[in-house]
Amino acid sequence: SPEEIEKHFGFQVSVAVLSLSDLEVGDRDTRKKLSRQRLAKTPGWVQTIKVADIISNTGSTMNHDSVFAEKYFAEKRLLLPWLKDANPHLLEVAWKQVSQVKITK
Repeated sequence: SPEEIEKHFGFQVSVAVLSLSDLEVGDRDTRKKLSRQRLAKTPGWVQTIKVADIISNTGSTMNHDSVFAEKYFAEKRLLLPWLKDANPHLLEVAWKQVSQVKITK
């Protein structure tokens, strides 16, 4: 529970966990749209964590599941404009990764 997370790890960790947790319901497109809207309202440091996560996941997604990667990269290209308060350098890196990936079949 949020209270347990805060009790054991502090307020900021609780904010991060709740902000980064995908709790939206509906089909995938609906969930991703709601997730973008939620993340846009989070503090810049939380958005920076999300961008770092995207950077970390792009390589492994391509290496392990190139079929899913096409959808994943498209979703991240939709998400990144919403993360305006994230670290600009990391945003630039993330944009390069999700924009330059070529899907081969």
